[in-house]
Amino acid sequence: MKEAEAAGDTALAEELQGQRTTVMNASFLRASLFTSVVSYGVAAFVMGMGVLMVVLGAAFRSLVPAAAPEVARAVRADAVPVPVTA
Repeated sequence: MKEAEAAGDTALAEELQGQRTTVMNASFLRASLFTSVVSYGVAAFVMGMGVLMVVLGAAFRSLVPAAAPEVARAVRADAVPVPVTA
């Protein structure tokens, strides 16, 4: 573009400036769309991790009530009474 202006060809310089503007706009648009795609990916990842945490929490909570009474009975059956002195 600078070469065209230096040579005095203003028509070519204006045409090149128009092309430059178009390429810059296309580049900015592409970058912003890529950012949007990445942000949707991050949002999907976070939602998936939330669902995974809910499933794991439910699985762990379902294990605790089933194991607790058995452990408590085993401890009570094997427990040696300790005399309490006041």
